[in-house]
Amino acid sequence: MRKALTLRAVPAALGIAILGAAPAVAQDSGPASPQSEVPPPPGPTPSPDSKPYGNDPRPTDPGAPGDTTPSTPPAGDPATPPPAPGDGASPPTGDTTTASPSSTGTDSGAAAQPTATIIDIAVANAAFSTLTKAVQAADLAGPLGGTGPFTIFAPTNDAFAKLPDGTLDTLTKPENKAALTSLLSYHVVSGAVTSADIAKQIQAGGGKATLTTVSGGTLTASMDGNDVVLTDAKGGKSRVVVTDVKASNGIVHAVDTVVMP
Repeated sequence: MRKALTLRAVPAALGIAILGAAPAVAQDSGPASPQSEVPPPPGPTPSPDSKPYGNDPRPTDPGAPGDTTPSTPPAGDPATPPPAPGDGASPPTGDTTTASPSSTGTDSGAAAQPTATIIDIAVANAAFSTLTKAVQAADLAGPLGGTGPFTIFAPTNDAFAKLPDGTLDTLTKPENKAALTSLLSYHVVSGAVTSADIAKQIQAGGGKATLTTVSGGTLTASMDGNDVVLTDAKGGKSRVVVTDVKASNGIVHAVDTVVMP
């Protein structure tokens, strides 16, 4: 008579179960029959009503003497269960490190650090195509792709469209490269300055904060409701429409008007 099979569970993290069986006890069949001196076959004799493995709740004893053929579960009955949700799951599609100008940046703590530079973000977004052309004409792609950190108040295409007709065409001519460089640099400040930082400076300054740009000029920041408004050297105003797009070398804020030095 065989001993009952035992199912021993291993830790769930391994995702498998081991099927074991105690060695079968030899059956005492008494004295050999005088009609035959051939010993009975060593393996168990299947019963006429036996069913394939996987359907019969009584699995075949893999440890029976003489049975050297390993039991193989049929297709559709895998030996190991599928991985638990989240274990080896494919990462989500899309570049989660590059923010678009239509979304505000957030600090999730556990999120991966951004790998795109300020200029990478400008090049990758159609809303900054005019800015990208201007930056390339001024040979500023290298500096804006450098170590930083920098904060840029990036004019959108609509912001450039507000300039008088022909202004940008004139500025992008080789002979006007210095003027174009000065204009674009007036939109950049040193350091990674978030919208929260600007709001704190405005509050500390009694409603106004002065931001010094890398060109040497200054911008005056104030609040209009929940929006940050920049006032340039000529008294023109530009509203920050998208805040805190994080880059690997700084922060991008989108503005709706080009500020003039």
